[in-house]
Amino acid sequence: MAAWAADARFQAIAGADRIAYPGELVVLTAQESTGPGRQPLEHDWIQEDGPLVELSDAGAQRPTFVASQPGVHVFSVRVGRDGDWSAPDEQAVWVVDEAGLDAGCRQGPTGVAWTLPLLALAVRRRVSGAC
Repeated sequence: MAAWAADARFQAIAGADRIAYPGELVVLTAQESTGPGRQPLEHDWIQEDGPLVELSDAGAQRPTFVASQPGVHVFSVRVGRDGDWSAPDEQAVWVVDEAGLDAGCRQGPTGVAWTLPLLALAVRRRVSGAC
C-alpha cells in the first residue's frame, strides 16, 4: 500500500497560538491557507491534544469551540480539494483559569504565570518541527 503524501499545491496555514479562558468562545482559523485556482478550499480540522472539545464544524475555515477546561488544546488543519490535501499545520490554544492568576498577570502574557505556558507551547512546536 502506498504511503499518503501531501499535495504541495496546497498549503495549510493555521492561525497563531493564543490564550483563552474557560467559558470563552474560541475561533480557530485557516483563512490564510492557499491552493491553486480560485475555487474554495476544503478544510479538515482535528484535535490532536488537550481536554476534548467539540468543534462547531471540523470542515469550516473558522470553526469554533467553547473552552471548557484549562490545558493546552492543539488542533491540526489541512486544506485541499477533490481528495488532494496539504500537509497539516497546527494551532494551539492555552486555556488558563483566571481565578488561579494573581492580579498582575491578568493584563497580558508578561508574568511568571504566563511564561511557563507560553514556553511549553514554544517547545512543543519546536519539537514537532512546526517552527
